[in-house]
Amino acid sequence: MIETAETACPQCGALLTAPHQVDTFSCSYCGSSLRMGDGLRLYRLVERPLVSREAAAGFLRAWFAGNEGPADLETAARYELGGLRYFPFLRTRRNGADRVAPLAPLPSPEVMSLANVPAQLVAAGRAPSDVSREISGEAAGQSAADVPPEWAPLDEGLLRDGVRRASADLEAAELLIEQRAYYPVHYSYQGEHYSALVDAGAGRVLVARRPARREVLGERKVALGALALLFGEAVLVPGLAARIVVVVATAAGLYPLLRWALAHHG
Repeated sequence: MIETAETACPQCGALLTAPHQVDTFSCSYCGSSLRMGDGLRLYRLVERPLVSREAAAGFLRAWFAGNEGPADLETAARYELGGLRYFPFLRTRRNGADRVAPLAPLPSPEVMSLANVPAQLVAAGRAPSDVSREISGEAAGQSAADVPPEWAPLDEGLLRDGVRRASADLEAAELLIEQRAYYPVHYSYQGEHYSALVDAGAGRVLVARRPARREVLGERKVALGALALLFGEAVLVPGLAARIVVVVATAAGLYPLLRWALAHHG
């Protein structure tokens, strides 16, 4: 899966390509003398999208129709589903738990959750380049057109900071730059505006904030009243068999009534 890798300078965090068949070399940024194997190996990966935009819209509509929000969310919400986008993360593979950091400003809070969604990642298929050239899309031997335009650009400062932290981590084994794919979502409900996203790997809808399910006809009071009624019947009705019959009959009558109220009022 992985064809090429770069080395991160443990002193300044620069990404370097070690000269071929050389045991020691100098960092072109800070001048530190490095030996082969001194720095962390870094790999560039990109997610292979498995969900089309049409399928993503279907997952979104199914989420609107689910039980996590108001009952009328599916019919009352107005949404806009964007095209396929990518967001870059720096993943530090460690002997303990991995560490993940964003490599660009987050366009919405939900994007950070993408790093925890399973995905098919493949080698990005790019020749190694230094950070400054990569940011401008002018790596040696490449033009900006060689970089797919939908891939999110990396923030050079965030990348260097992440590499420096990883280099100081004794548990760190390797670094991965991951371009994760998703579809952005903006929707409104009862005058409020919300954001979400659909991951392009499995169609999960990721949200940080969603409309609250409304309380149904004072549902807490109704629930407490139903419990009190059942408890009263269990205490006051004489005979064990009669108690069981009365309590079960009352519960069976209340259940569909409460379900109907919940389905029609939020």
